[in-house]
Amino acid sequence: MMDELLKLSNNVICQMMMGFSYSATSSEAVEAKHVAREVTKIFGEFNVSDFVWFLKRLDLQGFEKRYKDIHRRYDALLENVISEREENRRKGQGNDGKGNDFLDLLLDVMEDEKAEIKITRNHIKALILVTIIKEAFRLHPPIPMIIRKSNESVTVKGYDIPVGSMLFVNVWSIGRNPKYWESPLDFNPNRFLEGGTLKGSLDVKGQNFKLLPFGTGRRSCPGIGMVMRQLPVVVASLIQCFDWNVNDKEALNVDEGAGLTVPRATNLVFRPLVRKNAPFIV
Repeated sequence: MMDELLKLSNNVICQMMMGFSYSATSSEAVEAKHVAREVTKIFGEFNVSDFVWFLKRLDLQGFEKRYKDIHRRYDALLENVISEREENRRKGQGNDGKGNDFLDLLLDVMEDEKAEIKITRNHIKALILVTIIKEAFRLHPPIPMIIRKSNESVTVKGYDIPVGSMLFVNVWSIGRNPKYWESPLDFNPNRFLEGGTLKGSLDVKGQNFKLLPFGTGRRSCPGIGMVMRQLPVVVASLIQCFDWNVNDKEALNVDEGAGLTVPRATNLVFRPLVRKNAPFIV
């Protein structure tokens, strides 16, 4: 299930952004898989040189070599995709007859000399990269830590924070804090219901600081809109259209492993059985 759900998410993003499927066998799709996995892995690792000042110029763990290689490969991949799309557009073929995607919209803006906002190829590459429910986010937030750097010295509740300080907000811990949540380790979606309806005052958009799965402020996750539309449809489809057989021991193991997006420590293996006459959600 983990591999298939990851494939689904990446297929949606790649198809929307660049017009090809992540699970395809083309050279671009294969390279996109490798780069995405390596980016997620390196973001979830701890680099000593980032936090011990006298080690900043030493690449003790080889991070600098790795991220430069990832950046080079990522840039080459997107450059190839963009150049190929530009050539098709010049020939009047566009996105192989599939209609405009996000890349076409960005190229339209870049090529429009009268556009109010000017963007470059580097802007396009950066935008492509950037690119149940509340209770699951509370217990297992997509990103467990929000990291910010202070641009001026401030005092917060008696704590002096010097300019240039790296600040870590432990979203994972906040979601399990009994000060904010009753029986915090219990999976209880009903906590977000009030009188049989959803509590409108508690959302995941960064306005309620005890529930911040996508961060908050102007640097919050830009993919929140897509996630909150895609995830309910996927979960509803899995529940409505299939019966699931699962190993109880594996089902109870919800331990998390290291990584940018808090992956499971162990794979969860299901055996899906299609329900007869189950209406598929479109």
